[in-house]
Amino acid sequence: LSLPLARSGDGSVWGSPATTDASGVATVGSWTLATTAGGNTLAATAGALSATFTATGTAGAAVNIAKNPGGDGQTATAGAAVGTAPSVTITDQYGNPVPGVSVTFAPSGNGSVSGSPATTDASGVATVGSWTLATTVGGNTLTATAGALSTSFSATGTVGAAANIAKTAGDAQTATVGTAVATAPSVTITDQHGNPVAGVSVAFAPSGNGSVTGSPATTNASGVATVGSWTLATAAGANTLTASAGALSTSFSATGTVGAAANIAKTAGDGQTATVGTTVATAPSVTITDQYGNPVPGVSVTFAPSGNGSVSGSPATTNASGVATVGSWTLATTVGANTLTATAGALSTTFNATGTVGAAANIAKTAGEGQTP
Repeated sequence: LSLPLARSGDGSVWGSPATTDASGVATVGSWTLATTAGGNTLAATAGALSATFTATGTAGAAVNIAKNPGGDGQTATAGAAVGTAPSVTITDQYGNPVPGVSVTFAPSGNGSVSGSPATTDASGVATVGSWTLATTVGGNTLTATAGALSTSFSATGTVGAAANIAKTAGDAQTATVGTAVATAPSVTITDQHGNPVAGVSVAFAPSGNGSVTGSPATTNASGVATVGSWTLATAAGANTLTASAGALSTSFSATGTVGAAANIAKTAGDGQTATVGTTVATAPSVTITDQYGNPVPGVSVTFAPSGNGSVSGSPATTNASGVATVGSWTLATTVGANTLTATAGALSTTFNATGTVGAAANIAKTAGEGQTP
């Protein structure tokens, strides 16, 4: 009796039809199951007679690893987790999912993962718990490995929100009052991990009557914003410049120094009266200031009297208040007007004083001596 054998799907048999032996048994040579995991049937038919065999095909050894859509090529803030947890599918040589395979997910750099290793489920899928990117802006990789099989995911870490402001250049300078400092102040804006943040608007505001150009300034690719210029106040002393970006701020300091001597003014000792040949009661003094009225110390001032008057303590040097005082001014011995000129470079001013007659000291015959009636 010949028994034709028919297999289901893409399974195959060898040795069909088979003929029953003396015991009435017919045996197929071999039955190769389909390449798709799952149920298989084999029908044995002899005329109107038939019997069906069943068999289950299980997945073979892990042969392939593939990235699942959505987890590769993502973008997230540096130091944050990507939106879609990467996953892989493990299959055998025929593409059947292989469950129960341990897959290790390893990040590059200082990135991190949770839930590794992960085990493939019934669909052959293993998903990492989460993938947190490195804190440095740029490329990241995550390698999924199962035995000799591996594949890599890529992701790009982008800069976070502005979190820090720091002075880059231009702090603690000194310049003449009313002039610009030599180095234009600049700040660097970074995120919480120190990555430079581009495109941030930074306002630079001076104190007092100082001024700036080029504010607000915008940070460049290096996170740096630089004010155009910072001109100090016209009053000598401390200046501040505050750089602000949202809730972030920092301050620069600078010292305005007095300018060159530009003005001379009589401080005391003008319009006095004294006896001829004596010293005036108040020693004349002058104040030297720069163009903005700041006192200029260390300036040499020469005091020169007219006629036969005289002075002591000339030249005199201006003190911290810009004041120079002659030692003394003795008027001429002739009754009348006296002048004293104070000179500092191209600057000068003149004091006036009047010499008055002294007490009677001499008597002399004027006329009428030696007459004859």
